[in-house]
Amino acid sequence: MAQPRIIAILPILVFFLCFLIFVRIQNKKLSESPRKLRRFNRKLFIILGLCGYLLILLGLQEHNYMRVFLGIAFMLSSVYQVFQKQTENEILVNYARDTEHCGQCGYNLTGNLTGICPECGWAIPQGPFQYQRPDWACWWKKWEIDYLDNWRKKLTSLVFWAVTFAALGVVLFYYTQNYAASILPMFMSLIFAINCIRIIAYARRQSSTAPLDERQD
Repeated sequence: MAQPRIIAILPILVFFLCFLIFVRIQNKKLSESPRKLRRFNRKLFIILGLCGYLLILLGLQEHNYMRVFLGIAFMLSSVYQVFQKQTENEILVNYARDTEHCGQCGYNLTGNLTGICPECGWAIPQGPFQYQRPDWACWWKKWEIDYLDNWRKKLTSLVFWAVTFAALGVVLFYYTQNYAASILPMFMSLIFAINCIRIIAYARRQSSTAPLDERQD
């Protein structure tokens, strides 16, 4: 009786171990530019995608829905990371951490006085500028968010994923009658919910510090 339970919980333990390793590596890489972090993530998530494909095959063969879920999660994460386009905020962070190179294409800007990158045409920021920190979602490092480029969009996205993973946890428990199957999606839902709370707190601070005419608009 104990052996089947151990086998059921084993994929969850493996996932949490991989998650902790990933978080530790990401914490080190977040100090670098998003350009370098993206290159690292693409290599990492290609490997995770292959692992996800193997998990799906194994889960379907053994009728283990937990393994199928893990495999799908790994593959979707891989596709998102590999094909995700560079955002404007990432470009700004690239430039903030290396002002000698273009934030968009990496061209050497030494001696450039035009304010425009001659390689890609990116407008070089003049004076101080705000940008969203790559590690803003790491609530265990700093609870208060300094700046978000579009907090409404992020809040909507996080609420969607929090509800989706919570519903998935309920469905998995209902069909498998195994609490272990619902631990992973519930854990993911909790992570998203925590950042929802942080974004709401950030929005309230922004509203309280905004000029009166902006609040009326």
